[in-house]
Amino acid sequence: MNEQAPKHYGKYDVEMAKVARDVERSANVRANIKAFLKYGSQTAFVVCSTICVFTVSQQLPAVLDRLAAVIREWRMAEITHAAVTLFLAAVVWLQRRRVKRFTKKTGDMRHQLEYNDRVNDRSGLRPDGTVAEDDAED
Repeated sequence: MNEQAPKHYGKYDVEMAKVARDVERSANVRANIKAFLKYGSQTAFVVCSTICVFTVSQQLPAVLDRLAAVIREWRMAEITHAAVTLFLAAVVWLQRRRVKRFTKKTGDMRHQLEYNDRVNDRSGLRPDGTVAEDDAED
């Protein structure tokens, strides 16, 4: 009942099959190279890190004393603390700025939706998209 007619190959079907096979092989080779580079580099990093840890741990007390002296001499703790504080302050400032910008955009969109509404003030938003509660948070 469900017999299929014998498949007749066209003039270029064999060449297209060869091209498709070569493309698939090429994709497989590239995927293998990518995986080797990815996992090989990670393995090399782990091996190098392990060697460094073992080397440092054999001379640990002397190395730590020298490192502590360098940190004290260059005031690295204070510099690092100041840099981290400035970075976190910048992040907080950017977050607050972004929230206010999105609040304004949301308010503008909501006012646009309520433009022809009889009760246009039901949202309680000002034209800039803020409410009285936002002022209390600042």
